[in-house]
Amino acid sequence: MENLDFITMSQIGRLLINYILAPRSTKLFPPSIIEALAVGDTNKVSKKDPEARRQEVLTYASPGIIDNFKDNVESMLMENTRTLLLNNAINHANCDLAVLFTAIVDLLESDPSIVESTTMHILMRNVQGNKDHQLQFNNTIVSKIPMDDIINWAGTNRGAFSVLRLVELKDTDKKR
Repeated sequence: MENLDFITMSQIGRLLINYILAPRSTKLFPPSIIEALAVGDTNKVSKKDPEARRQEVLTYASPGIIDNFKDNVESMLMENTRTLLLNNAINHANCDLAVLFTAIVDLLESDPSIVESTTMHILMRNVQGNKDHQLQFNNTIVSKIPMDDIINWAGTNRGAFSVLRLVELKDTDKKR
């Protein structure tokens, strides 16, 4: 997966990664592509159930995808299309996301003003709104970001929404 950063820079590469993460998603693919892919459903080359095969591919690919995205989180946030791919990986990957969340929070810690960027706002809104990941992500924020920085976020436009989502989730492990 060492060329994954290069692959995510192209539209076709992003489609491929999105298809591995969420095949046939109507949010990611137009009906014409989904219909074209449906032709292959009748192919009897594999004896495995298509869903079992999909889960195997996802389970195999997810750790490499997340590891690469962890190493390239800053560059992923420089382009809207790659940020959407990062969101999709968070929503669908079949592995532990702690290393990715730590990389995101480390970026916020090194540059607290990035919370105001459109792409970071989109990413944080997605993760903090995801029932499966919001507690883990918010706990990472609370444990790593200085309280003064979180308070400063509250005084900014997009940062205020992130702080509000932190406050609304009352079950963070560490209350300050």
